[in-house]
Amino acid sequence: MAVDGYFDFGEPAPRVVHDVRRVGPTGAPLVPCHPSVPAEERQRLSGQNAAILARLQRGPATNTELAAIALKYTSRISDLREAGYEVSVLSRDRTTGMVVYQLYRKDDL
Repeated sequence: MAVDGYFDFGEPAPRVVHDVRRVGPTGAPLVPCHPSVPAEERQRLSGQNAAILARLQRGPATNTELAAIALKYTSRISDLREAGYEVSVLSRDRTTGMVVYQLYRKDDL
């Protein structure tokens, strides 16, 4: 559980199950698109893509929040973009390194 912006590593993380579609708006699957991803890793990474998508669907998310889901969250964001989702950087603080991402619908652009 986060306390004042810090994680308490003494407590186990809550188990979160996301029931989201496994395809993007264009019908492309939410699996890693890079050909170097081994087949045995695709299922795990597809779950991370779904978890990040579910978080972004709730509203803007910081890089800290997304890193708690997947350490290589930038690769997962690339997968979502490849599947047809519009994920953009809402703000970037170069002093602190905080980045805020937002999922846009086609109607919002």
